[in-house]
Amino acid sequence: MDLPPYVPEILDSAKNHLESLPQLRDVVLANAVFCGEIPSPTFGEKKRIAFMSDRFTESGVESSVDEVGNVTAVVPGKDNKKNILLVAHADTLWEANDDHAVKALTDTLHGIGLADNSLGIAAMASLPLILERLGIELNANLILLGAVRSLGRGDLEGLRFFLDHTQKPVHGAVCIEGAQLGRLSHSCLGMVRGKIVVTVPKNQDWKQWGAANAITSLHQIVDQILAIGRPDKPRTQIILGSVRAGSGYNTSPERATLRFEVRSESEEVVNKIHGEINQILEEANAHRQGKAELSIIAQRTPG
Repeated sequence: MDLPPYVPEILDSAKNHLESLPQLRDVVLANAVFCGEIPSPTFGEKKRIAFMSDRFTESGVESSVDEVGNVTAVVPGKDNKKNILLVAHADTLWEANDDHAVKALTDTLHGIGLADNSLGIAAMASLPLILERLGIELNANLILLGAVRSLGRGDLEGLRFFLDHTQKPVHGAVCIEGAQLGRLSHSCLGMVRGKIVVTVPKNQDWKQWGAANAITSLHQIVDQILAIGRPDKPRTQIILGSVRAGSGYNTSPERATLRFEVRSESEEVVNKIHGEINQILEEANAHRQGKAELSIIAQRTPG
């Protein structure tokens, strides 16, 4: 897919600011450190949202927090009828009790969640100041959205809420991801993200040699999932993200959980693999003791 003709023009014009931009780097990095040290698990983003709101206020831009916890600020443009949305997700994959200390070295920052998405949040929080320092006036209003409840079970709830309730028509949008700063992505993969939970009866006869527990049952399901055919083109992946089961050495687990994601450039391939996983579970339930259940956490179409 070719880029629109105006994108190279914009990138070329940015060269005029190359001398000024390094002076603003410390602002972005400082915000990345502050932001990175604020725990922000999905459904627990309140402190990071407050951080963003404070940064907008310091830059002279009014902000507001909506009912679900999103923070929104608007940088006014010349044409008040046109609006461009910039969104960065405020939640991270890490829990509040994980170590969020950020270590700053000469030319690198180290810390969990910096790339996903503390740096993206920092870039957005710094943007009003950057535009002011560079003397850039935009033609359209720039809507800055720090979105909550984006990952996992959040399933983009914050962004969905904003789009369903905003009174400002959105004429274009850009998603800011820290891991991809400096790269413009204009297409996306389709995906289905789900959880498989295997349970076995509490009254199962564990004395019986070879009696299956939840781990062995899930292991058999995993083997079958990995045997599903995946084409090289369109590019397709089956990612087994996490497995949780058991509590000790000498206790047979009654429950095991697998979190997984299927992603592909083709919606048809995603749906096909999703159907095959459903079939694997149906056969498992028909031939084994216990039960295997699939719940879909999120689903996207490629575009």
